[in-house]
Amino acid sequence: MTKVHVATVEGDGAGYDIKSYTPDGEQKFIEVKTTRGGEQTPFYVSSAEARFAAEHGHCYYLYRVFEFDEGTSSGKFFISKGDLCTNFSLEPLFPNAFLGVLMPEVELLSAPKLKRGRRFDWLYEQLVTTGRLESVLSKKLDMPDEFWLRLRSEKDHELRASLICLLTAAIAAQGTATISGDAAGGWFWLPPWPLWQPWATQGLESAAKKWP
Repeated sequence: MTKVHVATVEGDGAGYDIKSYTPDGEQKFIEVKTTRGGEQTPFYVSSAEARFAAEHGHCYYLYRVFEFDEGTSSGKFFISKGDLCTNFSLEPLFPNAFLGVLMPEVELLSAPKLKRGRRFDWLYEQLVTTGRLESVLSKKLDMPDEFWLRLRSEKDHELRASLICLLTAAIAAQGTATISGDAAGGWFWLPPWPLWQPWATQGLESAAKKWP
């Protein structure tokens, strides 16, 4: 069976890692996502990957490796065939990821199943309304008390998103933001790296290993 590792040859913008073939000669496009976390640990999907999976769902395979042990280079895995948007609940990277990377994995996995758009409000209510985000960031940013009060008390979905954008701009201006994304889908400014939860840092580090 012939396999070509296209992420090395063409760059990660190809939308998949490996082009392979079935015993019958049919093409298989394989994307590998690896984490040291559990089976349900969230993972990053680039716009190129999501687009390619939608266009080639009949021959697109996601190999999800979890509980990976770098010392023994071993772990567990499952395989999902088809469109990523159909098989998984994909959420926009921003503003969800800005809050998500700060939330412990156990808490994040306990989130109820929500309609698209509502997940951001759930994250906001867990981290922002409770004052947890303020306790983490207020000492690092020179923002007026009125801003933090508005941040905690805001109820409108769109205004909440705007406030997170303003907070992102402040972190970017300070030069402490973590920049993530890709050239095809765009770049995103996220909270400072030292504040990220382990599941999030592991996921980004795993993805970064494939980038040229």
